[in-house]
Amino acid sequence: MSEYLSSEAVVLKSQDYKEDDKIITIFGEKTGKLRAVVKGVKKSNSKLRGAVQGFSVTDLTFTKGKVMPIVIAGEVVKSFNGAADDYTKVNYACILSEFVDKAMPEGEIDETIYELLKRGIRIISESNPWSGCMGILLRIIDHLGYAAEYQACVFCGKDLAAEENVYYHADGLVCAECAQASGEMCSELSRESGSVLRALQSISTEQLGQVYASTRAQVQIEHYIELQLGNILDYPLKSWEIHKNFAKTP
Repeated sequence: MSEYLSSEAVVLKSQDYKEDDKIITIFGEKTGKLRAVVKGVKKSNSKLRGAVQGFSVTDLTFTKGKVMPIVIAGEVVKSFNGAADDYTKVNYACILSEFVDKAMPEGEIDETIYELLKRGIRIISESNPWSGCMGILLRIIDHLGYAAEYQACVFCGKDLAAEENVYYHADGLVCAECAQASGEMCSELSRESGSVLRALQSISTEQLGQVYASTRAQVQIEHYIELQLGNILDYPLKSWEIHKNFAKTP
């Protein structure tokens, strides 16, 4: 790292550090994942408080520190504050941010991941939290090299668009005949779930906020995405477990 570095970034998380400081983890356009100290940010008169709020898109400037970089300037590009009191939106933003934090090594710059993360946070905040989170998760999973087949059966190649019910396993979607014949562990997706899953994976990110699904379809698709996350991560996402427990609450 040079003496000074500036980058637009999404604030993934923060933790208290000493009396008045915090350590933030960001994913930046020019930095990748980075941990940095924000000195004095817990003081009421700190000019950096707004710039390092969770899930904010912000322009940050860093300088070298003894242990880790130090944030010396920040300006909010897009705040998440308008949705900060909406538990559903916060939870979906946590899932997306935690996945990027766990999946990406520190210091690895990936502009595609950054743009997907930024767009996902915006969709979660402004329009459709569920489709923003799940659609961007699928695209990041694909970008990381874990792409699955969604349009055709992974075993026989049959077009699945007209299938009443489809199934899934770790490699993607499977037609009913192959699921029954394969002997492999396959779980069922309704026709709606299959259509929504293909839409989440294929339409433009600008249209993701327009994708809606029934509660049943959401549950089935989340089970599938959870399987995909398990192929990448050693441990379940804490925010995902919180989401599942919250969904079970009457």
